[in-house]
Parts: sequence; structure tokens; C-alpha cells
Amino acid sequence: MSREFDTALEMLTSGPNADGEGTRHSRRALMTGAVAAGAGIATSMVLGTKPSAAADMGNLILGESNTASHQTSLTNTAAATGADTRTGLAVTGGTGTGGPNGGTGITGNGGRATGGGLDGAGVSGNSGSGSGLVGISTSGVGVKGSSSTGPGVFGASREKPGVTGITTGSGQAGVAGRNDTRSGYGVSGTSAQGTGVLASSGLGTALSVQGKVSFSRSGIATIPKGTTSITVKLAGVSGSSMVLATLQQVQKGVLIAGAVPGTNSFTIYLSQAPTASLKVAWFVIH
Repeated sequence: MSREFDTALEMLTSGPNADGEGTRHSRRALMTGAVAAGAGIATSMVLGTKPSAAADMGNLILGESNTASHQTSLTNTAAATGADTRTGLAVTGGTGTGGPNGGTGITGNGGRATGGGLDGAGVSGNSGSGSGLVGISTSGVGVKGSSSTGPGVFGASREKPGVTGITTGSGQAGVAGRNDTRSGYGVSGTSAQGTGVLASSGLGTALSVQGKVSFSRSGIATIPKGTTSITVKLAGVSGSSMVLATLQQVQKGVLIAGAVPGTNSFTIYLSQAPTASLKVAWFVIH
């Protein structure tokens, strides 16, 4: 027992009266001693040795590692009148550890929105200058995102890359994309006015393509017989564009004389008029 309990017990049994003589305490004194003993035990539980685990149906112990044999959940039922009332659990500098059989350390489920708004985030990470959310794995996936109808992983930034991938593995990709359908894309890059996809390398190959290649600014033009030129309209072509043209058929004496870019169009010229219609492949750069 605690020292406080022993002291209270001694007071109940042998405390002196005002004359210094031993006497029996009144019922009020007995109750006072009992309360003191209870308070001493409670104080010892709080300030003494801290338990390292909370049993199922018990309280979480602050400042200690808590374990339980079942999942622990916290739901916020407050009306969403502000950002601070919509969060189920806010943790600063905390860690969640999954169970021994591959359990998840922390799981978050976003709240359902009312009135046609967007649902809340399942897990949200925020940091002033560090990483808002970090995922680390020795041999598995560091961060995994999945969705039935929306993006599996979404990254956005005002001044830096939305998503950055780095690897030191030989022959590995910093960012890898995969699509198992016939009409999808493994990796897609778009831009309203800038460059959709940028490939660069200081000493190696900037772009390596294995398989078929398709360009929207390429095609086939058919020059009718008896004519020596054809004009192809193509938005974005200017005087600084480079136009490549190659005959797709052979006619004696007929050659490509030139491919001249203009404004939103270019003209392919032949050395002489063909005796039959002639196909010319073209490719525009810039």
C-alpha cells in the first residue's frame, strides 16, 4: 500500500486527543481518514508509476505508449461550422503502430458532406516547412493511394512540382505509371500554355521510346496528278516551324522540292507534276 494509506490508517486507530492521550476517534474522524486514504491512493496512481498500456475499454494514457487488442476509433459529431470542428482526431508529433499481423497504424475516414459539398479528407497532413505527410516502408509501398472513380494520388503545389519521384536504383524509374487497358495512358502530362511533359538529361538520353510512336502534328497529304504542290492547314504552324516531308511512292523524276511553313499552314512542293496522285508524309516540329 501507499504511504498515504498507512498514514491515514494510523490516524484512524491511534491519533492523540487535545490532552495528548489516546482516544477513539469520532465517526466524522473515521470518514475524514477514509477520504484521505482514497485521495492518497488516487494521487499515487496519477503521479506514481505510469502504466505502459491501456486495456480494452480503458482510458488512453497521455505520455505513454498505449496498446489494445481491438481497434480504437474517435468520431466527431459536432456541426461543421468551422475547420476546427470537422476533425475527428488531431495529432501533433504522434505515431500509430499497427498490429502484429500486418495491421494499419492509423486509418482515417472522411466525414460525409451535406448539401452537395465534398466529403472530408480521410487523413490530412499539415506542416509549416516540413512534410505534411510522410510514408516509409522497408520493402513495401511508402505511400499508397486508391480510388474507385477519382485520382488515386493527387499532388498540387503553387511554386514547386505537384509530385516528385526520386530513386537511386539502377534501371529504375523515379516516377512510374501503368495502365492495363487498350485505350488508357501509363503517364499523362498536360499544360494549358506551357510544356506538357519535359524530358532532360545532362549526359544520358533525355527521351527513350520503346514501341510505336504517334504524333498529332504529323500525317499524310495526297498531291493530285498534274499539280506540283499542296497546302496543309494546321493550327500553330508559324514561319519558325520545321516541316519534314517524304514521298511515300516512287515516280520517275518526281522529288520533294521543298516544305515551306506559313501561318497555321504549310505547303509541300514537288520538282514536277506527278502522272498519278502521290502520297507525301509530313511531320511538323515546333
